[in-house]
Amino acid sequence: QHKRLAVVIVSVVLYTTLSIIAPLYSAHIIDFLWNNIKETLASGVAFQITWEAGGRDILFLLLIYLAAGLFYTLQSLLMASFAERLSLRLRTEISEKLNRLPLSFFDRTKTGAILSRTVNDLDKTSEALQTGMLKLFTAVGMIVGSLVMMFRFSILLTLVFLVFTGLALAATNFVAAKTLKSAMKRQQCVSNVTAQVEEAYSGRVIIKAFNQEEISSENMHKAEELAEATKKADFMINAINPAIRLINRFGQVLIAVLAGKMLLEGRLTVGVFQAFFQYANQASEPLTEAAYMVNSMQS
Repeated sequence: QHKRLAVVIVSVVLYTTLSIIAPLYSAHIIDFLWNNIKETLASGVAFQITWEAGGRDILFLLLIYLAAGLFYTLQSLLMASFAERLSLRLRTEISEKLNRLPLSFFDRTKTGAILSRTVNDLDKTSEALQTGMLKLFTAVGMIVGSLVMMFRFSILLTLVFLVFTGLALAATNFVAAKTLKSAMKRQQCVSNVTAQVEEAYSGRVIIKAFNQEEISSENMHKAEELAEATKKADFMINAINPAIRLINRFGQVLIAVLAGKMLLEGRLTVGVFQAFFQYANQASEPLTEAAYMVNSMQS
């Protein structure tokens, strides 16, 4: 498990590094092509790309993206395997622990509550490890690397980006607090419903013998609060993604206006213009995904 996790970390580092290098190299290629296009138009000759003039660089950029895709696939496969193996180990240890517990524990604890923790909660843990942890690892490296390159291109544009990023983080913090309460309520309701279903099913003969069918039915219908709690939790988890994306889009519109002005004034090149937006997307998209995963992991 430790070796597998180490390979995952190495894959994350290599994927992040290649993803940071790619836009910088593409800026070089676009500036080279743009300058050649202007020169050929001025001289009245046809523009063409040869192996020495652009072809080699384009192929190298393609290889960078292919390598990044390969490392992303590798880290996803390894992380899925790591999460499932860890989940199996936890289930095995829980099973062994349950066999060692005294009967008094089972007398005072509902069977459905035990099942909820050993099944539902472990499924959530495995899901968070497979998606949330991996994306958080990637997001940290992507954000830091992208910000370094953005400051290298333009301090003003980067500061505008950081202002809107601060607004997005504030919104994430606010929603995360609400999500935690909703998720706790939902998991408690799931535990209660699981306990009622298990007890009503295993004790159905006793329920019939003592004419408790109506009471049992009423108790089950009271569990409708699970639907309400689930609706609130799912809304909070899924609403954060479009909300953060909207904030980021407002920031990108303002950046586009300022960057366009700088481009017309000659303070930015065409290659740097597009590269800056690639870095902005690479920094904002992980924040959006991280906001979603932070809220999702609350459950």
